[in-house]
Amino acid sequence: MATTTTTQPPRNCVVQRPYQSDQLIREGSSKRIYSLDDAECSELCSCGEALTLTCHALCVPFAPCRTALAFYSHASPAYQAFRGRCLCYSGRFICMKPPLGEYILPGGVFLLLGYSAADEALLRPHTNLGVQDAVRALQQYVTTYIDNQTQCTLTLFNMTEENIIIAARLPHDGKLKDIELLRKEKDECTAILKTISHQINTEHNELQSHRLLSIFKMSEVEVIWPESTSAAQSGHGQARGCHRLLHLALLLSLAYLSTTTLRMSDASRQGRLGLAT
Repeated sequence: MATTTTTQPPRNCVVQRPYQSDQLIREGSSKRIYSLDDAECSELCSCGEALTLTCHALCVPFAPCRTALAFYSHASPAYQAFRGRCLCYSGRFICMKPPLGEYILPGGVFLLLGYSAADEALLRPHTNLGVQDAVRALQQYVTTYIDNQTQCTLTLFNMTEENIIIAARLPHDGKLKDIELLRKEKDECTAILKTISHQINTEHNELQSHRLLSIFKMSEVEVIWPESTSAAQSGHGQARGCHRLLHLALLLSLAYLSTTTLRMSDASRQGRLGLAT
């Protein structure tokens, strides 16, 4: 006699908060929930075995950001030269790109991310996760919510203070030249990275409620071709050459002025001696 097995439907904890719709959290998972009345506070709620609900309050300092020209309140947009769009978050500017000079992108397809170290520090004691775990979490996010058939692999390229850069790669194909592989990566991976970037910048619910990925506040996608990398490096070299020429011109000018001043001083001294005699 054949036996049949029945699959139990997933069970959920229910989070109820005043003036907000009920939040469902699947058993064995967690979700970050935000308060409508408190811009700097949220909760990390976990649904454990036997539908045991546990929530921890997470509040970042409600601190403004200041520059020489402007004052920005917490969670307000901003812009910085060479770093793109930014967000004032807990007294710090979280920007799409790292500061100029802290990175150089070779040929490739890249996801540039700005994250909050304050958020990371608040979440880590409850998740045991940090920004170094973000690549794996983003790869899982892509498979779950964006494209479960993609061959694009996310790898960490660069990490600086409150910024990371992730490269999207395809499996190596010995039949393809480097430029052909890059073109294929652009065609197959760019749309995925742009979806992630858009969801971060628009505070998409799935990302904003994620127990780790919610630390990301700003994002941008860049596709770099090898010739543009060479041009950028050449531009840096030309800029350094110009600085050297300007420095040399300044030294020559100072030397000329010093020589002229000495000559005038000698002439004046000789004139006074002639008058004295």
